[in-house]
Amino acid sequence: MNDGRRVLIILPAWNEEDGLPSVLREFQQQLPYVDTLVVDDGSADSTAEVARAAGSAVGQLPFNLGVGGAMRLAYRYAQQHGYDVARCWSASPSATPTWSSVPGSPATATTPCAARASGRCRRCPWCCRASPGPSSPTPPRASAPATGLS
Repeated sequence: MNDGRRVLIILPAWNEEDGLPSVLREFQQQLPYVDTLVVDDGSADSTAEVARAAGSAVGQLPFNLGVGGAMRLAYRYAQQHGYDVARCWSASPSATPTWSSVPGSPATATTPCAARASGRCRRCPWCCRASPGPSSPTPPRASAPATGLS
């Protein structure tokens, strides 16, 4: 079920090689029409390789910038690749996905991004919105092209 919009699920990840496969598999099973972008935020483990092996797009930061840096890279990616909707989601399997915040989803609950779930989210008005439309704010543009995306 999809309403025709291109949807990107953003998963900021730091050392999530163990739990990431189950999270990505859940998206593939429940919402096969969404694309995923795992932003490896300077992980010391094989988070990026695990994400690629699971079929996700991957952005890699050279060192840990925190969720803010990961989200800037992710929103730039979404904008450059023509996505209509971008949602931040936790890469941790402990944040069980529930699907209503994803366009076209039949479920009725939400799982916020890692920053919002922890109370650290302060500046991402695009994140975790139930139905962003034309009046939603545009993600910030960066002056330099995104790097580390595959």
